[in-house]
Amino acid sequence: MPWGVGDKIMLHPAVKLKKSLIQGSGLIAVKKIPKGTILWRLGNSDRIYSPQEYKKFSKKYRKLLDKYSYIDDFDRFVYCTDNAKYWNHSCNPNSSSLQAVDMEIAIKDIQPREEITFDYALVMGDDETMRCCCGAKNCRKVIKKIDEDSMLCKRLRKQVVNVVKYLGKVEQPLLTAEDICPCGSGKKYKKCHGK
Repeated sequence: MPWGVGDKIMLHPAVKLKKSLIQGSGLIAVKKIPKGTILWRLGNSDRIYSPQEYKKFSKKYRKLLDKYSYIDDFDRFVYCTDNAKYWNHSCNPNSSSLQAVDMEIAIKDIQPREEITFDYALVMGDDETMRCCCGAKNCRKVIKKIDEDSMLCKRLRKQVVNVVKYLGKVEQPLLTAEDICPCGSGKKYKKCHGK
């Protein structure tokens, strides 16, 4: 059963933790997931820490956060307590973030047995770098935070904008009618894309 809080599932039920072809473990689709599908949403059990809180943690816990958390738009460390922490990077991702609502959306159709990936450059800290082993044709070899005005960031954001129109056209097991629509309208899902 997918990880959830109360009645809400936080990770799409067609996403399972399996061996990754990129590195270690990864999130793999067990059936086709259409573009525009919400793949993950922040849950009540996930942990959010300020930079000040992070500095107070033990070296061992900071190392865990360095490996499995991401930096949000408010420079906070977000640690997913479900399998979402195994989301691997790709320079040619098939998902991207809707950070204003703390969700991940499929930006391409994802086929069964395909690994679900994200471009870490969108959520890295200012001084972070990492060697890339994604194997994509457009692999950048070294991943670091990208500027919001960069062509890469604009391209990834445009992909998100282009798939938001599919929100109400595909099954959304992570959304309820009463949720705020992930499109950014501020309306409830049932009165926006969930009609």
